[in-house]
Amino acid sequence: MANNSVKSVSEALKSYLASCKANGLASGTIENYERVVSEYIQFLNDKGYEEATIGSASEWKIAMDEKGTKITVISSKMGMVRSAMEWMKQMEMIEKNPFIPTVMPSRKAVNAVKNRPYEHVLTTEDFNRIIHSGKPKAVSELNWKRNRAILIMFLTTALRNSEMRDLTLNDLDFKNGSISVKHGKGDKARIAAFPRIAQEAVEEYLESGYRPKNVRNGDYLFGTVDSDGKWKQFDRATLTQLVERNVRLITGKKSMRSHSLRHGAATQYFARGLDVSSISDLLGHASVNTTQIYIEKLNPNMPSQKANELFDDVQNVRLA
Repeated sequence: MANNSVKSVSEALKSYLASCKANGLASGTIENYERVVSEYIQFLNDKGYEEATIGSASEWKIAMDEKGTKITVISSKMGMVRSAMEWMKQMEMIEKNPFIPTVMPSRKAVNAVKNRPYEHVLTTEDFNRIIHSGKPKAVSELNWKRNRAILIMFLTTALRNSEMRDLTLNDLDFKNGSISVKHGKGDKARIAAFPRIAQEAVEEYLESGYRPKNVRNGDYLFGTVDSDGKWKQFDRATLTQLVERNVRLITGKKSMRSHSLRHGAATQYFARGLDVSSISDLLGHASVNTTQIYIEKLNPNMPSQKANELFDDVQNVRLA
């Protein structure tokens, strides 16, 4: 008989992830589900819960809030676990889904935060500093070739963390200046930008020898050598920490993660006159409306600037 024991949830998670893979979900999406549901299971174990209950779901939310986790992140994580456990319930692997509407974060509060301008945004000065920066003292020469290539790639291509980690040398078209993103969000493929400055940074990285010469073109572009001497893919946290540390060393700004650099690329696209539709294609957004909201949050002063321009035009009109 199905129950809500932590053991049952842990065992059901394997089947859930296998189902997600069979349904064609992107590897990055599956990885997120595994990471977040495992985090909840770890919380249950740490707190001594024998079962996944409504009370444990509520306590997990409170614990994340006390750690300073943003309500949007809390909502996203709890939503992932709720979806996973609903599948487990329907498959009769567990008895009930404890993530009922009552314990979920307020939709009104979540939307209020979502509509605010982004907090961690790179200025044009920050953008230029990262592009033209020399090696920080705290970073070795070999690591810097890799780190600089990663930073510039994020800043100029607007790739997501998962997309950067999945990238192979075969995905890069140096001749036409483009990148083939095979598994974007929602497992959608697209073509991203690959400007000359990013090409040069990647070439310097490859010439540095950090990526072993025997690694195939079809293997991950960026990664690390494990204890067995094998080339392996970065995990999400490692790449996030790498970006955060190097941006802080260059600009002095904290909490600037890979998505902040994606924001930086979108800002530069817009500032340099690229139309919203083209930006949407480059970012891999499902809708131009999403891109418009994205740009407005990155440029909160845009409406007032547009209004000012209208009256600037009026001022220049001279009556006959």
